[in-house]
Amino acid sequence: MAQYKCLPMYEYIRPGIYVLFNQNGDFTTTDDKVIAALDGAAPFIERVDVEKAEEVAEETVIEPVVSVEVAEEVVTEPEPEVKPESRRKK
Repeated sequence: MAQYKCLPMYEYIRPGIYVLFNQNGDFTTTDDKVIAALDGAAPFIERVDVEKAEEVAEETVIEPVVSVEVAEEVVTEPEPEVKPESRRKK
């Protein structure tokens, strides 16, 4: 079972799918086709069932990747050419 939250009385209409959220903006379903469609409408339609949110959080643990590189050479930019102060010929 999946529970969703959206605007009150919101209608989600797609080919073969019709969803009407109640006056509180809640909708509950067990239909896999509807669940897939509503999950694809995130973040506008929010899934609020706690069990699913906890399972997804446990499955998607992201470990940070830290990469430190030290430059062996010091690269300096060349100094700009000195231009004449005036373009007029004297």
